[in-house]
Amino acid sequence: MKKNTLLIIITIFVLFCFVVLLKGLNNSNTYVPNTKVGKQLLSFKAKKLFNNEEVISDELFFENKCY
Repeated sequence: MKKNTLLIIITIFVLFCFVVLLKGLNNSNTYVPNTKVGKQLLSFKAKKLFNNEEVISDELFFENKCY
């Protein structure tokens, strides 16, 4: 009797784990940010790490320069 009870408990636990994992695989956890089409980006200034040259974000995003 104890052997059958233990087998039933283990089977129910395994089935429960299977159902939880299956539900988790069906839910998409992909982050989709709100699109901000047509909104202006904030501009900022930063210094390069090795030569302390100042970089402006407008130059990076809006000009066709290759770095």
